[in-house]
Amino acid sequence: MKLNIALIQTNIHWQNKDANLNNLENKIHQIPNTADLILLPEMFSTGFSMETQTLAETMEGTTINWMKRLAREKNAVIAGSLIIKER
Repeated sequence: MKLNIALIQTNIHWQNKDANLNNLENKIHQIPNTADLILLPEMFSTGFSMETQTLAETMEGTTINWMKRLAREKNAVIAGSLIIKER
């Protein structure tokens, strides 16, 4: 069995989730539907920020739901790191 992996490397808009998610969504839509795994840049939604209290999300937050939606649309696994708030 063959595993097709797509890697995305792009400039990150510092601490701007909306701009980063919009930019990455456009790039993800350009990936052929043959990709099984799509890997996003480290800290793809915010960049490496020390403002974790402001930027952290839960596992039910906007960014995780965005990843789930795009994974369903592309029929692929989407992985990347972001700031997650522990309960």
